[in-house]
Amino acid sequence: MDVTTTLATLASAPMVTKALELLITDLHQITKDSFGNRVKRWGTERHLDEIRKNLRALRLVKTIWRVDQATDFLKFYYPARVVLGSKRKVVTRLADIYTSRNLIVVGTVGQGKSILFRYLACREFLDSKRLPLFVELRRLRDRGTLESLLLSEAEGLGFDLDQRLLAHLFKNGRLVLFLDGFDEVRLEDRQALITEIESLARRHPEIPVLISTRPNSGIEASALFDVIAVAELEHNEYEDVIRRLYSGDANGAESLISGIRESAPQVVSLLRTPLMVGLLVFRYRVDQSIPENAIAFYSDLFSLLLIRHDRSKAGFKRQRRSAASDARLEDIFNAIAFLTRFDEKGVFTDKEMTRYAKRAVATGGGIQVEPGEALADIEEITCLLLREGDEYRYVHRSVQEFHAASFVCDQPESFVAKFYSTLREHDSWHRWLQELWFLEQLDPYHYSKYFAVPGLTRLLGLVREVLAGIAIMFPKETGAARRSGVAIVFGPLSLETHLAFWLCEGLGATVRTLVAKKAAPTNRLDNKALSINDVLTGSERGALAERVRALITHRLETLERFVEEKESTAKLFDVEGRPV
Repeated sequence: MDVTTTLATLASAPMVTKALELLITDLHQITKDSFGNRVKRWGTERHLDEIRKNLRALRLVKTIWRVDQATDFLKFYYPARVVLGSKRKVVTRLADIYTSRNLIVVGTVGQGKSILFRYLACREFLDSKRLPLFVELRRLRDRGTLESLLLSEAEGLGFDLDQRLLAHLFKNGRLVLFLDGFDEVRLEDRQALITEIESLARRHPEIPVLISTRPNSGIEASALFDVIAVAELEHNEYEDVIRRLYSGDANGAESLISGIRESAPQVVSLLRTPLMVGLLVFRYRVDQSIPENAIAFYSDLFSLLLIRHDRSKAGFKRQRRSAASDARLEDIFNAIAFLTRFDEKGVFTDKEMTRYAKRAVATGGGIQVEPGEALADIEEITCLLLREGDEYRYVHRSVQEFHAASFVCDQPESFVAKFYSTLREHDSWHRWLQELWFLEQLDPYHYSKYFAVPGLTRLLGLVREVLAGIAIMFPKETGAARRSGVAIVFGPLSLETHLAFWLCEGLGATVRTLVAKKAAPTNRLDNKALSINDVLTGSERGALAERVRALITHRLETLERFVEEKESTAKLFDVEGRPV
């Protein structure tokens, strides 16, 4: 069954009902001796209807290009590609990527990891004898366990599992787990979660476990999982994504595609993820403009949503709850984003968000704003903060990260300097990787002066530690494909290594080029993390150390010159920007 057929089948209530009946009948057969007719009751007409409705709810998502209402992903889903060795492969079902080894699916910001997992979970209902459970790991509460999340997800779908029945399904291999967003788990909670996941995987090797994460979150080095990467969009694939997002409006899709081809071909290099294509579609629908760079995709998002809201009816400007201006409202939103990122939270109770709003309002001056009213405007007008029951979350994590970075940019230099020094001195910078990327684009001077230059200076004396933290993974291929598929990973504890790769463009390519010429040790399994000592000889490690030191030095000197030039230029003007 290809993706098109799958999407059509999932949209057909009779087909979904038939698939659920077969699944429930099979699960009843392996549980009836211990649990009687408990599972069989799931197959009653009333219960089936509830499960089918809940399954449809699993397909409903609020996206950054359609923030005002939940949309069935069947209407816009574009088949994900993954990198297997040196090849890209379209994922139509779980069997395309899963054989007998559990998987970590790695992808950068906006590559569609969550949507892929939702799609695969829904697909499993159609042609599997296993109960698929899609779990958002960001919902892991303080002292919560993975088992509690699994039970909660099953209940949300309409399957009333308890610990005994869950354990029985585990024992009989009748579950498949899609654990989404490992990187959204707080750093201090990750090791405990890794331990729980690995314990489960060891006890139930017949249960497929898939975990999605951004790169270098710490889970990739687990010996119980293979690692595959979501592929970027290539060539003109962005055009197919646009057509999917414009489902039902072929003229609109072709108008945007023509605009890119004729007037903005430079933007194509930015359209490497579904998220960036979605941001482009949103912006084009609002004001028919095409962003010129990656930052522009985010920088005007808040104001464009306000404009769309105010222009939703000709001649009528919608009344807001607060007295805040557009700029003040965005400042409050930026402050909320920073405060919530500082606490490493992505899901908030109503009380928690109210406290964040009060603190955010207190950070600014000007006209008095009631926090609850400002929060209501942000929620109702922009929809960048979504309220679901008694919980809040961001429409996309990258929105939180961009606006947290924007908050830093707007602060006095003393705050900015302290922010960067805190990240360096407490080794907490790796918790802010996406914000740092945004800050490098938004404010390269302060980023270089207070973060990159001090960081590189420190790394010059830690080259040995940098190399010690590198782990190499060889793919299950031979020849050129094997060489091109070499991967480099490092965990959150290899902070010097992580920082060096972050600050030194080209370091990854240098290491990969050297180790790709080597054969993996014959006494080691493929797709296992090997240390540099396992792969390179002593002389080769020495040569690599010199090359790494040279790269760090070159990058440091480049940034020092940039900072000096900026400061020299600044001396030509007074505080109000007038020539001295």
